[in-house]
Amino acid sequence: MTRSVVDGSPLLPQVRFALRIKSHAFDQEILQLIAACLADLSIGGVQRIDTDDPLLRRASVLFCKGHFDNSPYFEQAYEDLKKSMTLAREYVQPQK
Repeated sequence: MTRSVVDGSPLLPQVRFALRIKSHAFDQEILQLIAACLADLSIGGVQRIDTDDPLLRRASVLFCKGHFDNSPYFEQAYEDLKKSMTLAREYVQPQK
């Protein structure tokens, strides 16, 4: 089941937890980063955008950590995961 990610709500609590942020003060910034991550994955060739998918959730966390914390380690980890996802048939072929 693919959920709409326009409001980012399916991923927001998980990403906020991973960033160790308890406040909702940064929610808009986090939502923008989640949207940017999903757009980046789509541009890279990932066609299966399913917020229940563990790799997509992990990619969102890594992307947000890399940009929110300005960490090259997490940015590289995200890029590596994105490459793996774009090489995997189940992520680049449309689901029937």
